[in-house]
Amino acid sequence: MPKVAPLLFTPNYRYKPWGIPRHVQSEVFRTEVMDFLGEVFLIGTYAGKVGSGSEEVSAPHLQSGEAAGGIIREWGSGYLGKPFSQRLWVRSDNPLLYHGKPEAWYVWKVKGNVEMVHGFDPAVRPSDIEGMIRDDFFVHGTHENEYSFYHRIRQVFRTTKLQEGQAFYNQPGKIHTMMSLDGDSHAIILETQKGYGEGSLTMTTKFLCVGTYGLSVQVHPSTEQVRDVITHDGKLKGLFMNDPTLRLCDLVRSNRQTHAGDFLQYVDLSANDGALTPFEERGDGWQRRELLFNHNFSVNVIDIDTGATFPYKSDHHCYVHGVLLDGEALLRYNGSTQLHGVITSFSIPAALSDKIVLEGTKKATIAFFEENPN
Repeated sequence: MPKVAPLLFTPNYRYKPWGIPRHVQSEVFRTEVMDFLGEVFLIGTYAGKVGSGSEEVSAPHLQSGEAAGGIIREWGSGYLGKPFSQRLWVRSDNPLLYHGKPEAWYVWKVKGNVEMVHGFDPAVRPSDIEGMIRDDFFVHGTHENEYSFYHRIRQVFRTTKLQEGQAFYNQPGKIHTMMSLDGDSHAIILETQKGYGEGSLTMTTKFLCVGTYGLSVQVHPSTEQVRDVITHDGKLKGLFMNDPTLRLCDLVRSNRQTHAGDFLQYVDLSANDGALTPFEERGDGWQRRELLFNHNFSVNVIDIDTGATFPYKSDHHCYVHGVLLDGEALLRYNGSTQLHGVITSFSIPAALSDKIVLEGTKKATIAFFEENPN
């Protein structure tokens, strides 16, 4: 097996009309990239580009400039771990290559008033949603601005005011979005998703930066629904092969096509849970918060004091993604890798996933994402 080492990624930045302005970018990321920075792609192993036009961005590359996918294919199961090694040889026309898009959101930074939408209100019935779609309830009125539109439609949703440190799980069927309630508010969310589509070998990780109104109200289908549409050449096949996301409406006024006519069949009205309750444990100079553990993936945030160490152990001896959120740390294995800066993202191969020790060279906070075999 080839000699493996942790992979370090270079972030890619993506415009979004709901993104954060330049002065917020400077404050949070210590750099100014563009007007309305909406997404910072941190880790990804998919091929090609995401989006189109001014929103198009390439897949994240390694700091060496190489594409991660090629190295991972060379390292094989030594990187992915045996439970995921079949991804290396599945044909691109095989429906088994395609998945739903479960995702976890970790609230890293919040200023002011930002709301999370997580499901419909329990009193809302399918017939109510059908009537609202028929009556254009989810369409911007002629004289409505973005704030008045959101405050009108939010009455049918479950909402939570965001606080730093919260985590949410957006399972298939759960409608979700975020909305900044005024021009001085913003939120930076660390998102991880199960890899989907052709060329995606691992989970993907990025920052969502919401500061100008909000995202679209959206839902993700399940893996079973995605594969059924692709297998039977359904009308949403192209969408589900590229990005399995259906939009009920955009919170920023736009001319984009939505999927209101197909939306309801992919909604689970019982999926409306709010912020997750973390499990916490402490050791000598460190604290671990397990924010999520389910059949798709686990999410942990670890705080390490200066000079303290934390031995990270993979639950399944598979690859692990990580993002340094604050401070500086050493990633020790057979060698060592220095982590510093708030956009430092890395991936630990399966062959090293039980040999990693983190050392806080300055007090550090690191988020870890681990895919679970299912």
